[in-house]
Amino acid sequence: MFDVENPPQEALDPFDDESQDALSPQESSQRAAQKQAERLQLLQQMLSDRRREAVQARAASGVERRWLDDLDSYHGRDAVNRRADVVMTAAAGGAIGPHARSPQDSASGSRSTVFVQLTRQKTNTAASRVADMLYPQDDKNWGIKPTPDPQLMQTMKSRVGQTQVIDNGVPLTHPDTGAPLTYADLAAEKMALAQEMAKAMERQIDDQLTDCMFNAEGRKAIQDAAMLGTGILKGPSVVNQISKKWVPQTSTDANGKTTTVQVLQMLQEIRPRTYRVDPWNFYPDPACGENIQDGSYVYEREYMPGRELAKLARVPGYNGYAIMQCLQEGPQHTGAEDGSGVDLLRAQGEAYDRAGAYDDKRYELWTYTGDVSRDDLEAAGVQVPDDMESWLTTYSGVFVICNNRIIKAMLNPLDTGDFPYDVFVWERMILSPFGAGIPYLMRYAQRTLNAAWRAMLDNMALSSGPQIVMNKGAVKPADGSWNLTARKLWFMEDGEDVQKAFFVFEIPSHQQEISNIIEIAQKFADEETSLPQIAQGEKGTSPDTVGGMSILMNSANTVLRRLVKNYDDQVTRPHLKRYYDWNMQYNPDETIKGDFEIDARGSSVLIVRDQQQQAVMQLFELAQNPTFGLYVDPEKLFVKGLEMNHLTPDDVMRTPEDIAQRMKAMQQQKPPVDPKVQAAQVAAQARVQEAQINAQGEQAYIQTQQQIGRDDHAATMAEMQMKRELAILEYATKQNMQLTQVKSDLAQLALKLNSDHAMKNADRMTQAAQKTGPMDSATPSASPDSELQ
Repeated sequence: MFDVENPPQEALDPFDDESQDALSPQESSQRAAQKQAERLQLLQQMLSDRRREAVQARAASGVERRWLDDLDSYHGRDAVNRRADVVMTAAAGGAIGPHARSPQDSASGSRSTVFVQLTRQKTNTAASRVADMLYPQDDKNWGIKPTPDPQLMQTMKSRVGQTQVIDNGVPLTHPDTGAPLTYADLAAEKMALAQEMAKAMERQIDDQLTDCMFNAEGRKAIQDAAMLGTGILKGPSVVNQISKKWVPQTSTDANGKTTTVQVLQMLQEIRPRTYRVDPWNFYPDPACGENIQDGSYVYEREYMPGRELAKLARVPGYNGYAIMQCLQEGPQHTGAEDGSGVDLLRAQGEAYDRAGAYDDKRYELWTYTGDVSRDDLEAAGVQVPDDMESWLTTYSGVFVICNNRIIKAMLNPLDTGDFPYDVFVWERMILSPFGAGIPYLMRYAQRTLNAAWRAMLDNMALSSGPQIVMNKGAVKPADGSWNLTARKLWFMEDGEDVQKAFFVFEIPSHQQEISNIIEIAQKFADEETSLPQIAQGEKGTSPDTVGGMSILMNSANTVLRRLVKNYDDQVTRPHLKRYYDWNMQYNPDETIKGDFEIDARGSSVLIVRDQQQQAVMQLFELAQNPTFGLYVDPEKLFVKGLEMNHLTPDDVMRTPEDIAQRMKAMQQQKPPVDPKVQAAQVAAQARVQEAQINAQGEQAYIQTQQQIGRDDHAATMAEMQMKRELAILEYATKQNMQLTQVKSDLAQLALKLNSDHAMKNADRMTQAAQKTGPMDSATPSASPDSELQ
C-alpha cells in the first residue's frame, strides 16, 4: 500500500530484473520507482477499460431503458403526461428542459393525461408480502446447524454403538450415570458438542447482522427487486466501527478528597456489515451470464462529496497522495465519458438547470472486485503473502478508484475469493443477471388501464353537455355576448324560423363499455403479477367461510413462496455462508468454530406461523379441561399467543410483582368448589326449581279451570233466567193478559200447590206416628211455611 505522506514514485519496485549491483543505489531506486509507476499506469488503464466494458455492455443490454420505464410506471409517469407537464411548465414561464414543446404541439388541452397508479399498489403489496415472510419481527428466517455426519449416525444405530468402550483393557463407565460407556454415548456427546458450537456461531452472526440492521437493508433490496426486478446486498464488508462508552474515573486531590467523573472512551473494532446496493450502481462482468459469481469481476459505484473524500486521506489503507490529486482535478463522471448517458436519463426533469446541463459536484468512487495478477497487486503496493500458492496465475483483489486513480488496493478479505454481492431477481431473465419486476410484468395491463380511463374521461367531457349549432345571422343575443348562460334573452331576425337558428347534438356516453375494459385490464394485472385482490387485503368475491378463505390465501401465496425460496437460494444461504467463512477466518473465539451449514427457512416461516397460531388457539381450549390442563403452562401458552399476534409480553402482561400479589389474594379466598360438585349442585337446584314451576303451573291450571266452571255456571243461569222471562212474556201475549194478572194467577197457583203439599206431609206424619207411637214432645214439628219455602 502506498504511503500516505509520500507519492508513489518513491515506492520500491520488487520486480526489477536488472542487476542491482550494476547500478548505484540512487539509480536503482529511481529505476524501480519509474518501473512501478509504469506498471501502476497500466493497471489503472486496465481497470478503466474493464469499467468501460461493463458500463457499455449494461447500457447495450436494454436493462437501463427498462428500469426507466419501470420507474415511470411506479411513479405514475409516461410520455403523454410528461410532455404535458413540460408544456404546462413552459407556458407558466418556468424552466424549459431539452424536450419541451410549444403548447400548439401538445394535445394536453383537449385530451386527458391522467395516470392510474395501479403499478405502485401492486409493487408495494408484493414487496411487503415477501418482506413479511422473509423478515418477521420476532423470528429469523435462517439458522446454523452442524453438517450431518453419516458415520456418527450409523454408530449410534448399529451394534458397534452398543459396544462398551475399553481403554487399555479397562472398561469405561459414563461419568454422569455410572453406566457402561458405549460408542453411541461418545457419538451422542460429539453431536451435542457440535450443536452447541453451532448455536454459538448462530448467536455471533445474529449479533453481527443486528448491529448492521440486516433486516432493514434486506427489505430495501426486496423493494428494489419488486420495482426494478433486481435487488442487491453486499456483505460482509469489513468496517472499522467506533463505539462510545462512558467509564467512571476516580481521582484524588492533594487534600485526599476523592472525585468520580464519567469519561467518554472511544472503542474501535473491526466488524462485518451488510448494506443494500443500488442496482443503478452495479456493473457485473458482461460474460457472467445469469450468475455474477461466474464472471471475472464486479464494479460498484458510489457517490461521495469532496468533504467526505478528503476524510478518507486520513484513513489507514487509503492513498492520501492520490486522493489529494483527485480533489485538485475535481469530479469526473464516467457516464458521460463512456457514452451510456444513464445519469442524464435518470436526472431528466429533476436535476436540469435552465441550460439543460446535468450538474453533479459529487465524486464517483468505483470499487473493483475481481481477478488480477500478482504483478498488478504489487504494483498497487499490496504485499502478497509468500505462503500463497505460487502457481496461481490470478488473485482476487479489491481496488477503489476515483478519477481513474487507485486510492485503495488490497486482497479480497475472504480467502474463498467470492464476490461479496448477492443478486436477487424477481422474475428471471435468460442470460442476464438482472431480472424483471412488477412494473415490467404488468406494463401492458397498466397501459390498457390508462388508455381506457383517459378515453372515459374524454368521452365524459364530450357527453357531459350538448353540441350546439347556431346561425349567427338568424339570432342575436340581447346582452351582446354569444356565451351560453341560463335565462338568456335572444332576438330573432324577421322572417326566420327559430328551429333553424339553433340545433342541439347530444354526444352518446360509452361509460359501460369502457368500464368493462377497465375491469378486464385490472384482471389481467392480477393474473400477470400473480397478486389477486385477496393477497392485497381485499375480500372481493371470496367466500366468508374460514376454511374457504384459508384455502384461497394459501393459493394466493404460492407464487410468493416461490419468490421466498429463490431469495433463500440467491441471497440468504450464500450471504450467511460468507459470514460463516469470515468468522471462521477472522474471529478469535475458537468455541464457535466448526463444520456447519446454513439452514435457510424463509419459505416456511409464514406457513409454520399460521399452523402454530391455529395450534395455540386449540391449546387455549384444551387448557380449560381439568385433565389436559395439568400438562399446560398457562403463562407460557399466553406468551406464545401474544407472539403469534405480533405482541410482546411487556405490551399487555402485568408485572411479576403485581401477578404475585393477585395470586396471594386468590389463595386467601375460599378454595374453589370442585367443578363436578358444583355441576351436581346446579343440576339439583335446577330440578327443584323445575318441580316448583310444575306445581305452580298445576295449581294455576286448577284455579283457571275452576274460574272457567264458575263463569260457565253464571252464564248458564243468566241464560235460563232470560229464557224464563221470554216464556212468561210469550205466555202473556198468547193469553192476552197483563203481566200483573199473570203474576197474581201464578201466586194463587203456588199457594194451592203448597197447601196440597202440606196436606200430604201431614198425612205422612200421621201415618208415621201411628206406626212408631206418640210423638216426642221434644221433637219440633215441621212448619208448613218452612216446607212451603
